Amino acid sequence: MNSLGAYRNAADSRVSQVADEIISYITTNGLQPGDKLLSESQISENLNLSKTSVRECISRLNNIGLINSVQGKGLILNEVTIDTFFRQFHHPAMNLFLKLSPEDVRNIKDLRMLIETHAVERYLESDEKDSLEEMAGLLQQMKELCQSGDCINYMKLDLLFHKSIVNLARNNFLYNLYSILRVPTLREVEVAFSKDNLITIQMYHEKIHENLKMKDRNVVSIIQKHLDYLVRPKSTLEHHPPLV
Repeated sequence: MNSLGAYRNAADSRVSQVADEIISYITTNGLQPGDKLLSESQISENLNLSKTSVRECISRLNNIGLINSVQGKGLILNEVTIDTFFRQFHHPAMNLFLKLSPEDVRNIKDLRMLIETHAVERYLESDEKDSLEEMAGLLQQMKELCQSGDCINYMKLDLLFHKSIVNLARNNFLYNLYSILRVPTLREVEVAFSKDNLITIQMYHEKIHENLKMKDRNVVSIIQKHLDYLVRPKSTLEHHPPLV
């Protein structure tokens, strides 16, 4: 290991030490959301570490939502919810550099399919009839983009369209999980959004909406066929399967 690598490992070790100290202080003292933690100076003195290491750790804990630095009050413990947990996965850099193998893409597709079809099943079993207005509005915008061949903006609305499907389950946990799964696969499906394919993709979307309005269980198989094409490694993209 070179000197730079050794320095980075040592720095990470010091930051981890600070994190352990802060977490230990929280649990030992039974702190609750809104309670004040030790100050930077106190942590630095207790561990005999530089304030630079302490600030780096505090910055990381702040980024994940565990603590918050409040002007004039110091470090405050946040309330950690499931939304806080999911926000950790939404960093743009993570999505940009995430490497997906063909198996990863298939696994993500399977999970996406489970979530979307489950959401549809919940909707079909419910008495709801007025939950499709957002989807209808998106479809009209997508139709215009389809006619103009605007693939980039169509993809953005496609993301919202499928999120509107998931939202039919009225389950924030599923919605957040779906959002995490959806973004990394955008790079894998972007080839499918060519001008030649937009018309067929739009037909799928309209068919999904139509079957949801009628509460026709055939919508489940339509979604499955739609995702089978859209979510796959770029190297395996072929013609769109027939819409049946």
